Amino acid sequence: MNEQAKLLFYDGQRVRQEDLEFLQENLLQNQHYLRTVLGKTGVSWGFRVSAGDHKTIRVGKGLAFDQFSRPVIHPAATTIPISLADDALFLSVKYVPTVTQENNGQPMRIENGYQFVLYDDTETEIPHEIAVAQIRPREGGYDIIQKGEWYIPPIHAAHSGRFFEDIEGRWRYDGDPVVSAITPDFDSGWLSLEAASDVNIPHGLGSDALLVQLQNRLPGGMISNKGNGIDFYYELHDKSIIRLFNTMDNPLTIGAKLWRLDAQTNPILAPVADAGMDINTEYGKSFNLDGSDSMAFQGRSVVRYRWSLFD
Repeated sequence: MNEQAKLLFYDGQRVRQEDLEFLQENLLQNQHYLRTVLGKTGVSWGFRVSAGDHKTIRVGKGLAFDQFSRPVIHPAATTIPISLADDALFLSVKYVPTVTQENNGQPMRIENGYQFVLYDDTETEIPHEIAVAQIRPREGGYDIIQKGEWYIPPIHAAHSGRFFEDIEGRWRYDGDPVVSAITPDFDSGWLSLEAASDVNIPHGLGSDALLVQLQNRLPGGMISNKGNGIDFYYELHDKSIIRLFNTMDNPLTIGAKLWRLDAQTNPILAPVADAGMDINTEYGKSFNLDGSDSMAFQGRSVVRYRWSLFD
């Protein structure tokens, strides 16, 4: 039985305005709770920005959520005029409620709306809206930068650090590369624990701010985390030892990998260079190199390109 806040109804009951408002507020609050679980503020998918002519950009359809969990639904691609000087522009989108029905001057229906806004990067305070793109002028045109940190990765993200199109053609960000993709700071190897036993393992990392991966090796070479927290678990008693527990009535083979998460040792992920497709051209003819698909992570961005010529 659902024990959340609710109204109880019976035959012949008169439904009042405050009753309907109670139901609506509950629905909106539950929507907010769901958003806090699924992801932060930002673009869920779409809003792909591409260059138009020298005075316009094109923004694809998409879905985003602002800091109050309100949806911004952009149903179709649109063209936006821009005016570039020497400074870059930031394109944002903000939620704007729209009154679509009134009764005697009183709003009866308010629907989700939105508005695109362009800000000059010299402005000291940009409102907390949903960032979509940065537009940087250059000689003969402009470059468009869209950062993965502005996007909410899907639940099944592989953390490749790249944008991609899903099976329904929606443009999404696959999530930043994570620390677990890097060599661990400590690896216990596979350890045999007798039934209902425990063991202390010195790791010597001098920190309890750790990412811990605890795995069980099953017969046949299969590796699993099934039972983690019930059949086996770990504790950090100090900053130099991890303690592994086997609560089963039979022996287990367990392995622990540890990564330090404190700022002093958290590794800086190197940027990834992407110069686009290979180009074949005749000697003496000019051609363009495009590195705009190159990426940086952990809140950083690519600000300079350096090209090298090899024989």
